[in-house]
Amino acid sequence: MKRIGWLLYWLVAGGLMVLSVIFATSNLDPVPLKFWPFPGEASVPLFLLAIAVFGVGFFSGAIIAWINGGKTRGRARRAERLAREEEREIAELKRKLEAAESAKREAETSRALVPAATE
Repeated sequence: MKRIGWLLYWLVAGGLMVLSVIFATSNLDPVPLKFWPFPGEASVPLFLLAIAVFGVGFFSGAIIAWINGGKTRGRARRAERLAREEEREIAELKRKLEAAESAKREAETSRALVPAATE
C-alpha cells in the first residue's frame, strides 16, 4: 500500500513538473507590470508573473490553514499535558498500592511468626 502511494505521488508530481515546464516555455512573452500608485512599470515574462501569483496564493492559503489549526494544536497540547499528568498519577498510585500490599504481606508474615499465647 505504501508503494502505491509513493508511485501515485511521483506520477502527480512528475505530471505537474511537465505541465509547469510546458507552461513556462509557452509563455515567454514579456508583459508590462504596473504598480498603480507608484510611477513606472516592469516588463516580466508571463510565466514568472503566473508563478508569482500561484506562490502568493499558496503561501496565503498555508498561513490561513496554520492560523485556523491553532485551536486544534492547542487542544492537542492540552491533551498531551493531561495524559502526562494522568500517567504520573497512575505511576504514583501503583507505587502506593505496591507499598500497601508489601506492608500487608509483611504484617501477615510477622503475625504468623509470633507464637500464640498458651493458657
